[in-house]
Amino acid sequence: MAVVFKKPALIRDEPFHYCPGCTHCIVHRL
Repeated sequence: MAVVFKKPALIRDEPFHYCPGCTHCIVHRL
């Protein structure tokens, strides 16, 4: 299985409830 999406280096290794890099996790934390 090929990697379709990789986390950007700027994104810290933290558990996300949604796909990493998208703004859903930011909205969820507010």
